[in-house]
Amino acid sequence: MTANRHVVLVGGGHAHLHVVRAAASLHGAGAQVTLVAPRYFWYSGLATAVVGGSREPAEDRIDLAELTQRCGVHWHDGSVTSVRANERKLVLDDGRVLDYDVASFNIGSEVDLPEPLPSDPRLWPVKPIAGLARLRAELCSQRRDSPLRVTVVGGGPTGCEVMGNLAGLARREGLDVRLTLCHAGDRLLPDAPAGAARRVAANLQGRGVTLRAGCRLGFTDTGEARLDEAPAEADYLVAATGLRAVGLARTLGATSDGIPVTATLQHPQYPTLFAVGDCAHFLPRPLPRVGVFGVRQAPILQVNLAAALNEGVLRAYHPQRRYLTILNLGDGTGLALRGRWWWHGRLMLAWKHRLDRDFLQRQRC
Repeated sequence: MTANRHVVLVGGGHAHLHVVRAAASLHGAGAQVTLVAPRYFWYSGLATAVVGGSREPAEDRIDLAELTQRCGVHWHDGSVTSVRANERKLVLDDGRVLDYDVASFNIGSEVDLPEPLPSDPRLWPVKPIAGLARLRAELCSQRRDSPLRVTVVGGGPTGCEVMGNLAGLARREGLDVRLTLCHAGDRLLPDAPAGAARRVAANLQGRGVTLRAGCRLGFTDTGEARLDEAPAEADYLVAATGLRAVGLARTLGATSDGIPVTATLQHPQYPTLFAVGDCAHFLPRPLPRVGVFGVRQAPILQVNLAAALNEGVLRAYHPQRRYLTILNLGDGTGLALRGRWWWHGRLMLAWKHRLDRDFLQRQRC
């Protein structure tokens, strides 16, 4: 069948990896498929292990140039800067304009920081993920007479994982560091069972981490970071203060929550525009910005893109109420969370390693 229609995938997230690998179904529907994304997909599940030095950066990324070539998908190394949905056109960062019949967005999230990004050179947002690999390299290159002061801001799962793995890196590499974890609430992991939060706090404190509760990150008019309205006494400030949809996604909805989508993952006003993962605002009910939802949306998205091309029947996505999260604490142990249940130990980390390995192997096949 001659490809006379065009499906454009914007962003190389979890769901779009699946669609690229299954692109034959779209080719069979008479569509050419194009992926617009930077060359490498960085997998969030291994990001903190890269920070801690137990995994190398090359293990945490997938080459989208190689994947798209193997799957018969056109690849454009870049990004979309604006969308003209009424005309079905995408404006790229190099000025080119792509026409589409159906477009899908899987462009992820970013740390919730002021815009433009504050200019403090000590600031290291946890996203984009590639920045965490650079942070590890920089910390390991430092040789000083006094300890490095490294502060992580954010007491959620990401902040706890990053701090645990920085403590692991310090031990592995013999780094002289003072580690501080600041969080705005009265305890770590506010959405987890209290017992799990106490276990993580004891784990970190037992490895020399100072915990500061009720502490908030702010910035002066000149972009200098402050903690609780006082100058931040740190050489490195790692911001894990929560996530939001990236800027482009926030322009495509009535609110700043991301691209609004119905249960079929379609924009309610533009049915040829789809969105999944962290950049989507799921209208039936808000979803946490965690990777499991993008993974589970992937097969629904694949079917619905083909159905949208042929005016077929689209399937609804029904998100699960509970999901498994496993934190890598950087000391050879993991913390598994599912609803009100939690488990801690080496078996949990082994379980996480197996899940991460299986996911990456599927994408590379």
